[in-house]
Amino acid sequence: MAGYRKAFRPEVNSRLQWVQQNVWMIGASTRQPLVRLRGGAIVGEGRVEVLKNGEWGTICDDNWDLLSASVACRELGFGTAKEALSGGQLGQGMGPVHMNEVKCSGFEKSITECSFNKEVVDCSHEEDAAIRCNVPAMGFKDSCLAPTTTPRSKSPKSPFFSIL
Repeated sequence: MAGYRKAFRPEVNSRLQWVQQNVWMIGASTRQPLVRLRGGAIVGEGRVEVLKNGEWGTICDDNWDLLSASVACRELGFGTAKEALSGGQLGQGMGPVHMNEVKCSGFEKSITECSFNKEVVDCSHEEDAAIRCNVPAMGFKDSCLAPTTTPRSKSPKSPFFSIL
């Protein structure tokens, strides 16, 4: 897995090497993500891209399944995967295809921890892997909409409340 950085667990010999290999924003505690989604129409879906040696690339859909998709969804901060999509269904990427024949057990913290074939043979962007994640309901959908009122119907009063 040369070229892939481990999220929060750098495997280097010294702190200086670690600082040289990881770009930090001054005053911020966030690092550049290792995985991102592109080409999706809504939050939590898209073509899966991974960062290797400073260059974003795609994942080939050979052996792509729900377990591998769930690892990517969790790494991105979503729940499990609803769908593991293949055949470039959510758009074809550009640049290199970094990973082929990805196989995850489902317990990995990063898609780059899963086993995969480093030899990307016979895989084009027509085979880019994509995901649809289960996105937790956070109430954003309702808070972004303008308040609406619905007219009340003129229904007769219930006899059960006439005593009050």
